[in-house]
Amino acid sequence: MTAPAPARAARREQGVATGSDSASPWPWPVNVTTYDRTPELSPHEAHALAVIGEDLREWPRCRRHPAAWRALDRLVRPLADGRAVLTKPTRRQGRCADVAVVAILRQCADERSAFWGWSASTWRQLLGATQGEFRATHPAWVDRQVRHYLIALPYLQRCLTDLRPLGNYKRVRLAEKIFGPALVQTIVARVAGVLAS
Repeated sequence: MTAPAPARAARREQGVATGSDSASPWPWPVNVTTYDRTPELSPHEAHALAVIGEDLREWPRCRRHPAAWRALDRLVRPLADGRAVLTKPTRRQGRCADVAVVAILRQCADERSAFWGWSASTWRQLLGATQGEFRATHPAWVDRQVRHYLIALPYLQRCLTDLRPLGNYKRVRLAEKIFGPALVQTIVARVAGVLAS
């Protein structure tokens, strides 16, 4: 498996509105209907997660356990597609997005189910209602900056739509990662203009 295409190229290909074209509608960048959304893990997927174990952290390089990684394609592909459309302006933020994918795959192993079938409470447990809860749930290598990407991925997959139970987080920054900074700044300026008038 290779790393997904950069977010800007993906947005350009999908015709996402930018500040210069604010009249264009924002198309949902991930078509979830193209994925197998069966909530249960297959025996092959459960075995693959067990074989890979802590080597999940290798994603997206995946040099070890190639057969097991192939068995996880149904889980990895939608997450990688979501990761590809997120804004990641620095290498560090790109790595945080990678770690978010890994954290979801680890949770699949722990829950013994695919993320498609998780309840809102399972997502809330994974994401935490506070930064402290988030840090307590994850190992030290899941940096606090991963949380935005970990919220964005299930949002893009339409697994999690009510973000209110997640407490305080930088909502504008999250929106910029999902929708792109130019579009968010255009909308914020438009709202500010209406409020000022």
